[in-house]
Amino acid sequence: MESLSTNGIALPRAWLDTTTRRRRDKSAVELRDGVAVVPLRQVLTVLGVGTDQLVALVELAVGRPVIDSAALRRENLAQRRDLWAEVEAKPPTLPGLAARMRAAGTDDEASVRRFADALAKTVSALPCDPPISLAKLSHDHAGDPHYFDLDRLAGARLVSAVAEWTGKPEPTRPDSIRALLTEVGILADRLSST
Repeated sequence: MESLSTNGIALPRAWLDTTTRRRRDKSAVELRDGVAVVPLRQVLTVLGVGTDQLVALVELAVGRPVIDSAALRRENLAQRRDLWAEVEAKPPTLPGLAARMRAAGTDDEASVRRFADALAKTVSALPCDPPISLAKLSHDHAGDPHYFDLDRLAGARLVSAVAEWTGKPEPTRPDSIRALLTEVGILADRLSST
């Protein structure tokens, strides 16, 4: 506690300092650089306040909600674990792509789940026979004809998935990318990459 007056420090000392402590000249309430350090558990015990009421008391004292940041971090960690377990389970034949996506991280779980769903549907349909246009494939599996456009992240990841699925190195040139997609029955025209 900061900025406590002498009377303010005397009150917790009266609650906590036993006769033995007073004789030894050792108070439970210490002053360190102008800040009073009070053992919270002892104060709660003396006042008969349970730890379940502590949050409400602190919120009343400071006038704003108390945020349990540790619990928030644990919850976020659990959500991320669930997300990546779901992503790794969706296209089970693509562990390399799932690992790269996990390493890249995300701020938007919904878009990652949407991509994992669309990719799982797409990979299960490979090779496409008869061949299908990239726009039709995107519309059928993601609900958006431009979802897998090659200039978007989802399109780049589709190319990575096809390369991993076929066991070929991932191409970088546009003509090589279209050739790889054509091998599995996906027809990417030049407009899909602009």
